[in-house]
Amino acid sequence: MIGTLGSVIFEVSEDSIKTFRDLSFSRQANYTEHAIINSKGLLEFTGLKANTCSLKIILDASLGLNPLKELDTLRKMLNNHEAVAFVIGGEVQGQGLWVIESMNETLELITNTGEIFKASVNLSLKEYLV
Repeated sequence: MIGTLGSVIFEVSEDSIKTFRDLSFSRQANYTEHAIINSKGLLEFTGLKANTCSLKIILDASLGLNPLKELDTLRKMLNNHEAVAFVIGGEVQGQGLWVIESMNETLELITNTGEIFKASVNLSLKEYLV
């Protein structure tokens, strides 16, 4: 197993392949600037912002997946604002849970019967500290 995002399991097995690519993390600090007359402002560190990350998931029926079912799972996570663990290689990412902040779907191949055969999903996740 490569990792998980809540109930979504990333793995390569005999039956199916579900992986991600273009995983990118963003970490930022918060600073407040104090104005000083006739001088440059002074910065004060006030804490860290919640981490964010983005990744792309390919959902391909030829790789043993049901793209519509996989999309529905991700849509429910977004719609129900589920905060879930994000694990890669057995290592929990961040300090808390993660929520799907946005989800962009591309239906790349639809069969002549209207079934989704291949789709890609770009997810933007945000660390959800409790």
